[in-house]
Amino acid sequence: MSFGSLKAFNLVKDAATGLSKGYAFCEYSDTSVTDAAIQGLHGMQLGDKKLVVQLASVGAKNMMGVS
Repeated sequence: MSFGSLKAFNLVKDAATGLSKGYAFCEYSDTSVTDAAIQGLHGMQLGDKKLVVQLASVGAKNMMGVS
């Protein structure tokens, strides 16, 4: 499923182990596709997990990636 080209993508990793912490941030080149991407990707099955996709906000304390 594609929503457009990404301007930025940051997979958050544990500094000590280098392993993924289970969440990432992405920014689309065309910001008008953001809502469609959230709706299209939220709840998608990925292996044995379901994606939790939400709009990030600066200073947010409760970030969720894969539940």
